[in-house]
Amino acid sequence: MQTLSCQQVLSLPHKIATSQSISPAIPAFHLYDSIHNLPLDDWHALVPVHKIFLRKEFLAGLEAAAGKDIQFRYALVYQHQQPIACAYFQTIRFHVGQTMPYTRLGK
Repeated sequence: MQTLSCQQVLSLPHKIATSQSISPAIPAFHLYDSIHNLPLDDWHALVPVHKIFLRKEFLAGLEAAAGKDIQFRYALVYQHQQPIACAYFQTIRFHVGQTMPYTRLGK
């Protein structure tokens, strides 16, 4: 399996990474760049209905409203070809000079 840098992973589309297990007993992961690209049956099997901030409807709205400097990542972990864990995270690119104006102390 090829090793990718963080920047390479962030720039890949759709299903962006998959681990290969040497045994069905060892968990494998799949990374996706959008809620629309992952297998929702597996995602929803792990996320209870009352966890609205992790449901497709909320995450799709968040993606649609996000700016260009926010990227979304979703992970599904499988063992014996069954989903056992999921994770969601964002990467946010920001430029300190644009968000925090420089001022000298005492001036």
